[in-house]
Amino acid sequence: LKTPRPLDAIFAIRLVNVLIAAAGLVLFAAALERLVPAFGLRVVVLALVCLHPLFFQNVARVANDALAVSTGVAGISLLALANDRTLLTRGLLAAVCIAASVWTKQTSFTLIPALVVGLPLIGWRHNVPPARIVRVTCIAVRAFFLVIAPLFFLYSRTVSRRFDQLLEDIC
Repeated sequence: LKTPRPLDAIFAIRLVNVLIAAAGLVLFAAALERLVPAFGLRVVVLALVCLHPLFFQNVARVANDALAVSTGVAGISLLALANDRTLLTRGLLAAVCIAASVWTKQTSFTLIPALVVGLPLIGWRHNVPPARIVRVTCIAVRAFFLVIAPLFFLYSRTVSRRFDQLLEDIC
């Protein structure tokens, strides 16, 4: 960088990452309010998440970890906030958030079981009819794959180009 203080850009990116992670934690805290009725236990769970050493280490990096963590936490929080009336809308929003997390960092594929197992469990807990649970889960999973489908296309094109280049170098 040709600025008198090149580290300012890095500090700005880190600040944005921390702000994005803070927004995800606010949504997670709202979900905890519904899931954990006792205030003391809520504080303990939120503190465990916030004070986990890898959480802030990953968030404060210049990379896209904060966005991946925040969108993943937002997806899980939306699932936790779902009830019988909002199962479809929050399930779809959770699917989009989890897909955004996967777009940001592919290690977020580990969140897929939360979507596939979480929606049916939440529906079952709220006495939603099984046919509706299956329909909502299928719609949310389709939305997830619809959002990440371009990622597979881009990845396969990149891999095939690299493979073609490798074959040309060998032959």
